[in-house]
Amino acid sequence: MVKDRELTEKDRVRIKVLHDAGWSFRQIGQDIKCSHSVVKYALESVAGTGTYRMRQGRGRKQKLTDADVRHLKILSTSDRRKTTADLQVELNASRAESEKVSRMTISRQLNEQGLKGRVAAKKQLLRPTNIQKRLRLPRERKHWTVDVWNKVLWTDESEFEVFGQNNHRKSGEVEHGGGSIMIYHNILVDHGIPSGLKLIGREFIYQQHILELMDWTNQSPDLNPIEQIWDLVDLKIDCTKVSSTASLWEQLETIWTDHLIHAYMPKCIELLQSRYLCQQTVQLYLIKWSVRVFCNCLSTS
Repeated sequence: MVKDRELTEKDRVRIKVLHDAGWSFRQIGQDIKCSHSVVKYALESVAGTGTYRMRQGRGRKQKLTDADVRHLKILSTSDRRKTTADLQVELNASRAESEKVSRMTISRQLNEQGLKGRVAAKKQLLRPTNIQKRLRLPRERKHWTVDVWNKVLWTDESEFEVFGQNNHRKSGEVEHGGGSIMIYHNILVDHGIPSGLKLIGREFIYQQHILELMDWTNQSPDLNPIEQIWDLVDLKIDCTKVSSTASLWEQLETIWTDHLIHAYMPKCIELLQSRYLCQQTVQLYLIKWSVRVFCNCLSTS
């Protein structure tokens, strides 16, 4: 028999009818598929209340009140990147130990409010033709030497906004600003004729040869090393709280110094050394590269 099953109003009516017909508690229990004690308590409840309906207020009380649910909805909609674990920490921060809620409780309440969890896409969808082009691009250049790659000017510009991307707005939400910072940067190894650098300066690097546009595959921004760098910066910025362009710029400087130069540069050095490059050459190249890119960022502020 099914245990702990709540009787419906229809079950209570049938129990009353069968009992009036002379059936025993056990016979009724076998017919309704419940224990004889449940049949007894159901008849006592019907006799005491005069109705077949369930009493109000039965069952386990919810830990979250209506106000808690509204607060939870505000926390979730204010930042759609928050997970149930993040919401659990924020919601339980001001609650007593006996009133803390689990992630499953939060997830159920969000589902009832129409907020469904989704897994963010980790890679872009590519067309079959572009997949073949992406493979052909590195295969054609896999024999390029370091000297050849040093002649490539990697450029890119990135925009960082205070309140996230403007192209993402919820239904019914008006467009609002908040400020943004546009940063242009490039990676170029210094190699210039001494006489030209003396007469013209650093601009001579761009005037030595006619610049040739490098063929690039569509839907392949990840092949640009600068895109990889700003991908890391975007992830770190999303975890911070900024309210102005000034605080946004401070966060960009901190992330660049603490996370990229101090954290990722040793990993880059180790990676390049595994390619049998000279340690001194690798360190010198990366230091020049980091200073150059950061100076370009400062010049655009």
